[in-house]
Amino acid sequence: MDEKKNALIYLFHGEDDFTTQEKITRQKKNFLAKHGEFNLTTFNEENFSKESFIETVTASPFLGEKRLIIVEDMVSVFKKEEWEFIEKNIVHIPDTSVLIFQESEKVKDKNPIFGLITTSNILEQKKTFGSSIMQHAKESLTRAGVTIDQNALSLFSDLIGSNTRSAEQEISKIISYAAKSKHISIQDIEKLVVGQKTNNIFALVETLSQRNIKKSQDMLSDFFLSGDKIHHILPPIAYQFRTLLIVSLANTKKIPSSQYSKDFDLKPYTIQKSQGMLRNFSLSSLLKIHQYISECDLGVKTGDVDEETALMTLVTKICLVT
Repeated sequence: MDEKKNALIYLFHGEDDFTTQEKITRQKKNFLAKHGEFNLTTFNEENFSKESFIETVTASPFLGEKRLIIVEDMVSVFKKEEWEFIEKNIVHIPDTSVLIFQESEKVKDKNPIFGLITTSNILEQKKTFGSSIMQHAKESLTRAGVTIDQNALSLFSDLIGSNTRSAEQEISKIISYAAKSKHISIQDIEKLVVGQKTNNIFALVETLSQRNIKKSQDMLSDFFLSGDKIHHILPPIAYQFRTLLIVSLANTKKIPSSQYSKDFDLKPYTIQKSQGMLRNFSLSSLLKIHQYISECDLGVKTGDVDEETALMTLVTKICLVT
């Protein structure tokens, strides 16, 4: 396949979608300033067809020296016949076209894309534990004159993951909400960012605590049917079980809720609901569940298992934990 590799084809991917998006944005800005908007084309699931794609990448620039074509989040969904068509026609891409495949997650090692791109043109952004998102959120809020508690910022990062698009939407929502108070607490993040999603996740966790495998898997399927990805689902699940672990540890050490609710910014109703579910989870089982969650996260990131299988396996293991 080496003869098919093109020096003007790039892959931007990885767990740190925020940094990837920043680099793409800079590429677009620099390109538009030099070559104009008529030579920039973006493809995604809504407008992609292999015929229009090849027609675009092989076309000559309009009143400019280069064309820039960006393909968003398509690499992992291309079918076999689409890859075969692209591989067959990739040799016809002229030197005037720059093609960037942009993925918001890490592309699996066996993906055909790696046979089309030289190693030096593959840019993987590894996750930095949310630091990029956290920094961007803090800077955006500061520019708007809004302060945010550190634990609120950490929760925001945990819930958003590395999803840039979600981050931008939620930051705008937070700024509007804090127009008068000019301050954001962890309770505000729980209310604004978590919203209905966390209510649904909490319902899923309650079903898991009842050890109802079928209902848990059905609820998880509903998330997937709604278009949710693992970075929308796993962080809230991890947050809910982290809360259960905190309450369980406090119960074991006989620490009053009035004390640890302040230490961990937990609301009374959250503690009350957690106490109810703890009847079905021992401290040792909660520690096992946290290990299961870490294994699920790692399995998807390394490409050993797909998202849906990983989460289905996780909920099954949680229901069966002893």
